[in-house]
Amino acid sequence: MRIRHHHWLGLFGLLLLALPLLAAGGQDPSGHEEEETPLARQMHVMEEGLKFLRRSIRDPERNQESLAALLRVQAAAQAAKTEAPRMAAGLAEAERPAFVLAYRRGIIGVQRAFLDLEEALLTGDNDHAREVFARIRDLAESGHERFTEE
Repeated sequence: MRIRHHHWLGLFGLLLLALPLLAAGGQDPSGHEEEETPLARQMHVMEEGLKFLRRSIRDPERNQESLAALLRVQAAAQAAKTEAPRMAAGLAEAERPAFVLAYRRGIIGVQRAFLDLEEALLTGDNDHAREVFARIRDLAESGHERFTEE
């Protein structure tokens, strides 16, 4: 069976996404087996992209790299938006729709901030990009407090 070149690239990308899980042995810090959800995978992509952006947006010479990273983060946010946080399953059935709606609206707010960051980088306004990034960090932190059990 022959695998075309672009298939290898897809397989390589999947391997890159799986590396953190493989390195951890598929376990959470308490030693329990933990299955990575589609939402967790997208959040990992966003976290890695934001780590890169935290450094790169300081340098206007790196704006093209920053924009490329931001596109990956935006794609991950779009994919994450249609997932439900794991803790939604533990809520009463009557509470679940409002919780999932609040989560989705939170992601939409982050996506708006990503667009503001993109615009700042496109126009070369790196000072504003850093301000927007601080807003993104605050949104992410409050979202994690509300929608994760950690």
